[in-house]
Amino acid sequence: MKFEGKVAMVTGGGGGLGRAIDLALANEGADVAIVDQRLATDVASEIGRTGRDALTIQADVSKSNDVDQAVREVLKHFGKIDILVNAGAILKMGPVLDFREEDWDTIFNVNAKGVFLFCKAAAKHMILKRSGKIVNIASEAGITGEPHNAPYSASKFAVVGFTQAFALEMAPYNINVNAVCPTYMKTPMLDYAAQEIGKIESRSPDEVRAQWASEIALGRLAMPEDVAKVVVFLASEDSAFISGQALMVTGGGSKKYCVGG
Repeated sequence: MKFEGKVAMVTGGGGGLGRAIDLALANEGADVAIVDQRLATDVASEIGRTGRDALTIQADVSKSNDVDQAVREVLKHFGKIDILVNAGAILKMGPVLDFREEDWDTIFNVNAKGVFLFCKAAAKHMILKRSGKIVNIASEAGITGEPHNAPYSASKFAVVGFTQAFALEMAPYNINVNAVCPTYMKTPMLDYAAQEIGKIESRSPDEVRAQWASEIALGRLAMPEDVAKVVVFLASEDSAFISGQALMVTGGGSKKYCVGG
């Protein structure tokens, strides 16, 4: 049990990749605070069946008041935060010329600003105990830009850059900060992306998903559990000498479009 006696806080923990991360951490002994726009009582029940404690918190990751209140609730309930995983994200696809300014702002507020706000709030506590693990979910799209995916891609580039910079600032306090960059992953977000690209390219979503899988060297889409296992590694003492990294989880590499979440 890598996380016996540890407390993890996971944003976007109500479904998709976030749920897989919640359960992976709980299965290794962590108590988990699930932060999402909805009260994820179903996920909390799953965690409870592992024998671990789960706290559900409804919050908007882009609002500083919600973020600060969420951290206070975790500290009140558990007394500490050992692990922070920023998995909350949103996606909207289409040509850059069709995007509105408010679309860009909304995507950046959730995907990039949300990471900044939670890192800042949780790190204040971690600094006091001079230890902590922070894992930010970026994307392969945060390493290579993609057509029809510019705001999401740019926001994930921001997450990678912030992770690298914040890791340097947190190093004196024994706090590791890393990012994970998944390839195409079987989540509701991927289903949305396949529909949108299908409309643009006049193909069915199934055809789009099949193409994406064929472009991965290992020949299949990533599962949320594949990525969750990497998060567990980065949140554990096994990665004590790893910080400031953007770890690619791509099945050998892929091309063109890539979304996680």
